[in-house]
Amino acid sequence: MSEYLVDYVKLGDFTVDVFKKVGCGDREAKAVAGLLLDADLRGVRSHGVIRIRQYTTKIKGGGAVINADMVIEKESPVMAVLDAKGALGAIASDKAVEIARAKAKASGLGFVTVKNSNHFGMAGHWAIKLAGEDMIGFCGSNTSPSMPVPGSKQRSIGNNPFAMAYSGNKYKEVCVDMACSVVAGGKVQDLASRGLPIPQGWFLDSEGNPSNDPKNVGMLLPFSGHKGAGVALMVETLGVLLSSGPLAFEMNAQGDPAKSENASQFFACFDIAAFRSLEGFKEDVDRYVDFYKQLKKADGVNEIMYFGEIEYRNKEAISKEGVTLPDTLLNEIASIAIGLGIAEADTKFLFANPVA
Repeated sequence: MSEYLVDYVKLGDFTVDVFKKVGCGDREAKAVAGLLLDADLRGVRSHGVIRIRQYTTKIKGGGAVINADMVIEKESPVMAVLDAKGALGAIASDKAVEIARAKAKASGLGFVTVKNSNHFGMAGHWAIKLAGEDMIGFCGSNTSPSMPVPGSKQRSIGNNPFAMAYSGNKYKEVCVDMACSVVAGGKVQDLASRGLPIPQGWFLDSEGNPSNDPKNVGMLLPFSGHKGAGVALMVETLGVLLSSGPLAFEMNAQGDPAKSENASQFFACFDIAAFRSLEGFKEDVDRYVDFYKQLKKADGVNEIMYFGEIEYRNKEAISKEGVTLPDTLLNEIASIAIGLGIAEADTKFLFANPVA
């Protein structure tokens, strides 16, 4: 397997073109491409352009509605319930972020629940967009059942990713972003696509037995056992029960191209200036991180990093240097693009810079 260094600006434009070819408008295509590119920029390859096939297949199969007539079912100055009507998750999420930020600007708080959506990608992307430079962003999504609850050997609850983000003056994009499983399912796909080994303890096989065979992933395991499953239920409560979306066992499979997953999500903004001085908040964020930085280091640790720092540094570096991607993935997305009518010549940039 070979790897190539791909210009991220060209990759972004290419991804926008791919989603325009499957019917997305300009804003919608940019929302989807922005989500995928941000994941690759932050080094979260499980949620980057590796998802192009999943999303385009969902659109072509009818499981994601391109021009969905999304409806705000209920709202107040601080909240809204948005029915996504089967829209692609990135498109529904982009709308929800816009609503939540506007409400927070006007009222100090903004909380939007979304139902009948699809996979919303890297949670941290939306938390950071919610936060901007002036707010705290908090979001989460349920997923179709992928984990067992304690005591069972059957998929019964999603791994339900969630994230919170904000920035200081010196330290940007402090971000806690995680799923409730030991690892995201996409991480298994990423390692498998690169021919790398998968550790034991990440998932069970279809019979509920321990396995590390990527060809037999039956269910992901929750982090810390019952604690991860409990946090998944909290995300389910904020996204599903508040929006009246389908319960986990009523959802459709994420991989079914013909049906909307009917996922539910929540997006919250806290306008910092409504609570305290924004500048004072940022100064405290910096003081907090400075405190972490000077702590006594464990053996073998060169630097203590704040939550989100690795990803932020990746973003700073990759935006300048390019995104490193395996040829297996690049061949796949080039094939998808050509199949949609993009000229083969316009895919050649993907393979222009092999990694030595």
